[in-house]
Amino acid sequence: MKLRKLAAVIAVASALVFTACKSTPTGDKTARNADSLYKEQKYTEALESYFTAQERGLNIYKEEKLYDGIADCYCQMGEYEKSIAYYKMSLEIEPANFEAWVNLGVAYRKTGDRDKAVESYEKALKYDPENNASVPLYTSLGSVYIELDKPMSAINYLEKARKFYPEKADIHAYLAIAYKMSFEYAKSEESLAKAKELHYPKIDAIQEQLAKLD
Repeated sequence: MKLRKLAAVIAVASALVFTACKSTPTGDKTARNADSLYKEQKYTEALESYFTAQERGLNIYKEEKLYDGIADCYCQMGEYEKSIAYYKMSLEIEPANFEAWVNLGVAYRKTGDRDKAVESYEKALKYDPENNASVPLYTSLGSVYIELDKPMSAINYLEKARKFYPEKADIHAYLAIAYKMSFEYAKSEESLAKAKELHYPKIDAIQEQLAKLD
């Protein structure tokens, strides 16, 4: 009798395990495959896989990472408004996501919304000022502030970037513009000379921009 009861318990337990296995989300593998497709620059296929993964449900793969993947695909495909929407969805789940803030800033800049781009970049720095991507982000902020006609803010970020990477030609090129905008002509000339010395590839465009400020 005891053996029959034990067998019945085992049977019920096995049925529960089988049911649980059947109901386990299966989207994780599809999401990881989407990551691979994205790395291969197959953005349309990657996007389809991310949406399929979302439909199937996730177990270990994080939802915010899925939204990041979808947003990245849209950004690469030039659909920036959709990209922005999905970066925001990701950040609602994980507000301290440095990379998502940076990418959101890039997407905003692509749409021409420089104020929102600056806001996103500065949020990224607030959450993770020591990130390896922070230094180029200082350069990006500097260039956006130049576009916004705020040279002092541009100089602030560009000088931080220069401190870390004194041999980066683009930093000196942007500094040449920012300093001239703020009427610091000697520093502008010094920065331009350094950009030339470091063989900045777009030096002619920088000189044209500087000439317009005369």
